[in-house]
Amino acid sequence: MIGSEAGNEFPAIARSLPVYVQIANNLIAAIESGRYPVGSYLPAEQQLAARFGVSRPSIREALSCLHFAGYVAPRQGRRTVVTSAVARSANHERLPADVTCTQADLFEARLILEPEVLALAAAEPDPDALPAVRQILAGMKLALSEPDLSPRTDFEVHATLVRVCRNSLLVQATERLLHSGQNDPARRAREQIWDERSLPWKWLEHHEAMAQAVMSRDPRRAAQACRLHLASVMTGIADSPGTDEVERKRLRSLIARAECGTEDSS
Repeated sequence: MIGSEAGNEFPAIARSLPVYVQIANNLIAAIESGRYPVGSYLPAEQQLAARFGVSRPSIREALSCLHFAGYVAPRQGRRTVVTSAVARSANHERLPADVTCTQADLFEARLILEPEVLALAAAEPDPDALPAVRQILAGMKLALSEPDLSPRTDFEVHATLVRVCRNSLLVQATERLLHSGQNDPARRAREQIWDERSLPWKWLEHHEAMAQAVMSRDPRRAAQACRLHLASVMTGIADSPGTDEVERKRLRSLIARAECGTEDSS
């Protein structure tokens, strides 16, 4: 029973939902209420397991989901820091007022930069950043598996993969593009895709291929997997009824370029 060591800090685990989903929802509520403010650390896995009256694997699954959603990030020493009081889909940066760009602009920039940054990450990965990659992929899979969890973006997966690169300037530039993409006109179309779940499952396979290439130190395959994924995302947006014809035409051109790059690297 939860609360035996924390004065009923959390409600009891019920049988209606998977344990990790209930733990994730309880921790999200605690973060959003300010009980665990941004910059603070969550209790250690062992402490959380005792408070919830569950096993540590269930705690790890819940933390993976929170990482994927953008609420927390793992730190060395098995500590977990709170990084946001809202889910990633609601936590996006706006571009400066004097900067205007379309979704095609953003994807064109990503297509140029992101595969090359992943290739650099694969060539010389930061070993300290690799455990976070494993955790967030597990979190994405768990989040997609449960209807009660509502993922809307894979931003954190991309950001976590990029951070394996040792070049901080390139990491910052790529993350800025990713942030900008959270606020572009295609966001609604992407959220509809996430609600349907079929494409995100394919994107999970893409992310796993990207991660495997980085961990195997295969730069060519890392860049190839990234281009394949970006082509798939652009296809989903181009097929959306809400995408205007001018943007659709540009996206189709970018898709062809991405697929050509994939074939050239085969």
